[in-house]
Amino acid sequence: MLSTGALRLANSHAAGLGGGIVAQGARLELSNAIRITNTIDATGQISFVSSGNVLAGTITNNNTVYTVNTGETNTLSGYLTGTGSVTLIGGGVLATTELTDYAIDRLERQQPAEQPFFL
Repeated sequence: MLSTGALRLANSHAAGLGGGIVAQGARLELSNAIRITNTIDATGQISFVSSGNVLAGTITNNNTVYTVNTGETNTLSGYLTGTGSVTLIGGGVLATTELTDYAIDRLERQQPAEQPFFL
């Protein structure tokens, strides 16, 4: 469980086995075009530090904030679920490939993107 502060993963195997929790007030950072397949329960922030990263495990979004920098593209390819909102900041692209059984209450954009947000 990541309950406070930030944790940067720069290797696809860095998260180990099993699931993880990103609590409110904490930030999970992904860099180096990695692919994480772990289950993540996120009420905190998930920040993509570089382009080409993929979250491929089940993600429970509960008012999750995603950061994607301008000019970068990252992907959510796992099963998405949750009851809270999703906020995208940073002006980049967050592509999604699997939306099965996921209802997003609202999507808030805090900065305009150069490219469209795919949902």
